[in-house]
Amino acid sequence: MTSESLIDILDGLRNGVDPRTGETFHKKDSCLGQPEVRRSLNSLIKTLTLPVDPEAINIPDQLVKETCAALRELGYAPCVAQLAKIFIGSRSIADHSLKGLVAYNKYRGVYKRELIHTHLMEFHRRFPEILPEIAKVNKRTVHEPWGEIDFFRVAVFDKMDIEKEAEVKKAIDGLGLRKENHRLPAYMQKARESYSRSFEPWVRDEQALLIEAMCYSNDLKRLSDIFGRSPRSLESMGQRLIFESKEKQRVA
Repeated sequence: MTSESLIDILDGLRNGVDPRTGETFHKKDSCLGQPEVRRSLNSLIKTLTLPVDPEAINIPDQLVKETCAALRELGYAPCVAQLAKIFIGSRSIADHSLKGLVAYNKYRGVYKRELIHTHLMEFHRRFPEILPEIAKVNKRTVHEPWGEIDFFRVAVFDKMDIEKEAEVKKAIDGLGLRKENHRLPAYMQKARESYSRSFEPWVRDEQALLIEAMCYSNDLKRLSDIFGRSPRSLESMGQRLIFESKEKQRVA
């Protein structure tokens, strides 16, 4: 096993990903719930990623900046370790929207992970406001009470027939795109290869269509195919719409 593979496995464990299956697990239900175990694991990962020759790598600053911006657009809080995983196409990455980034897997087999990590740490020292060393809490999600809505987490139901799906898809297509592909940065264009409406602002008509679709299905994969948006984006908007509807009923 190479040091790069070992770091992949350890980093996956640290982030609650089972290296055998790629599935996530609750760290609090394992030994990783113990602070001393987490500290030891972090220490081991740091040891394995000790700086080597920072001059021997060439990753453009612009690519790092664009990747950080793309991650924030997707709702993530970028940090050094996360970008290193993206650049080497880490197996611990499960979100398909991340795999659509231009930088994903770009340097696997080109540079060793520890070399990439060292380079990103040097970038962090120059631009700490763009790339923190450690992920910060995403302030946007701290005050999102709709995150507790479990509509998409309960048992999956799907009673949408083909005709209804075609009707919703036609309505979605009719909305068009405010952000035309040829005017978008490369990383956004790449994301749209997977989800055609990535980075498109949600308009009221599309929200109304999502409310209608949720009456028929809570299957995020199917809804994602219909709306051309990532499951993460759909879940967040769906939760918000349900929450706002309940709040209106409560106040009324």
